[in-house]
Amino acid sequence: MWVVQAQTGPHTAYITMGPPQDTDQERYVVTQNRMERAVHWAGLADSTKPHAIVAEVLYSLAPLFNLQREAVNAWTVPDENLGVDCQSMVRFAESVAKMVNFPGTFEHVNIYAIETHPTDAIEDDPDCVPAGGCPCCGFNSNVRVHPANPAWVLSLVAGGGCNSFEATAKFTYCGETRYYPGGTTAAYQNKDDVLYVFDTMSWVVESDLPACTLAPEPPVFEYVPKPPQAAVPDCP
Repeated sequence: MWVVQAQTGPHTAYITMGPPQDTDQERYVVTQNRMERAVHWAGLADSTKPHAIVAEVLYSLAPLFNLQREAVNAWTVPDENLGVDCQSMVRFAESVAKMVNFPGTFEHVNIYAIETHPTDAIEDDPDCVPAGGCPCCGFNSNVRVHPANPAWVLSLVAGGGCNSFEATAKFTYCGETRYYPGGTTAAYQNKDDVLYVFDTMSWVVESDLPACTLAPEPPVFEYVPKPPQAAVPDCP
């Protein structure tokens, strides 16, 4: 068992964690450096509450967001001076969760929607293999082509960047589930609300990707007004 120390106001609190999870997978193999990094990042929340830990890890990483850069090794995410994308951040948070093994269920999900139902979130499994017929990677594996112009494909646009999905930490503990989108400081109770981290769902010029050139027609959907965020559960 592991014990993580957290400073909560004037007091020092301790939370006992289980042994590291999934250590048969290379990305979760225990090393001294990984354990020290995981304990440090889990301790940033100054709390022993699992939801608070997940939220703080992702909120602290949010300023690093860079859509165009993916970290090959999730453990290096805090060292990436040029920033990283949302999925790299969620993978790092998941690595921390598995290394310290605090209570709760951490799921890395990719959230997107399609043009016929732009407000109905689809939850993909990033560890799925698309060739096996299971959902994986949003528009990367489910390319949506404009019915009248095959040069245009569907994208989720935010801040001038084209996205195939929003990588999100879906964390459940004490009967409460929250969605924490990577690269943001948001928390949502409903997966549909995650879609509102985007500005629009729009058709874009496929040949220009990863540059985000909008097709000359109105957006399929504008994600306004933004929904209120959910409180991070305060359960112990």
